[in-house]
Amino acid sequence: MKICNKCGHENENSELYCRTCGHAFALSAPKYGGKAAGAVLGGAEEVKKALRSPLFFFAALVFSALLVLRFINIFSMDISADDIISSMTTYGGPYYRNFDFTLGTRAVMGIGTLFSVVFCVGLWLIRSVKNADSGFTLIKVWAIIKIVFLGIICALVLFALVGGVTSFIISGGFDDGLASGLAAAAFIIVPLLLALTVPGIIYYVKLLLLVKSARLALANDWSVKNPPNYIIAVNFILAFISLASVFSGGIMTFLICVADIVYLLLINLWLIKIRQSRIS
Repeated sequence: MKICNKCGHENENSELYCRTCGHAFALSAPKYGGKAAGAVLGGAEEVKKALRSPLFFFAALVFSALLVLRFINIFSMDISADDIISSMTTYGGPYYRNFDFTLGTRAVMGIGTLFSVVFCVGLWLIRSVKNADSGFTLIKVWAIIKIVFLGIICALVLFALVGGVTSFIISGGFDDGLASGLAAAAFIIVPLLLALTVPGIIYYVKLLLLVKSARLALANDWSVKNPPNYIIAVNFILAFISLASVFSGGIMTFLICVADIVYLLLINLWLIKIRQSRIS
């Protein structure tokens, strides 16, 4: 029997990994000239092999193309010089609201895409292995930003819920139509928003833990954790959402959705392949 020196679990002699914690057992190999003919199976080699996978390369490539499409989409919104002049000279004119909305949409899309650039650069850096630590740092920063953003949304949603319930109680319950409406809206919208944001926070927290595990494996040759099934499941859900949105706009929306689907499927195939290679 093999005793794992990390968790103490007993494993069969044929096992390469601990069945409990996933720790890799060292492989003994015959020595020639004082040097081992076979390499020790460690976490660093596992991570390097996974990052050099063609699936990961094509996923990073598709994500880069996705960013290019998103930037093109930001600046391809129809807005002419006449619209700008009209909006500046005639407050509330026929183009004012459209111009204001277009600028706001561009700003939000631009900020979101810039954050995604950080993630994209991180993908390419970790694939180079030599700059993997910098790549992991960028992905970590990107995930933390996402967690903070979703956390703020959760806080605002809970604040709205407390406000709606308080207004409902103070106004005397269902006797006040406005308060009843606000409370009903709070009870319907708040759970829906929480159902969208809380799983997102869990997703990015698990991603952070996976990044930490891979980073430590590269630095110390420790065993790396299996990619969580939760991340794979959420990626499939996101791919399905993009599929449902394919025909919701013009040609740019179609291309963006298709690129998003392809990227998510490639990443999932890569993660599943890693899990299967560790089990077999």
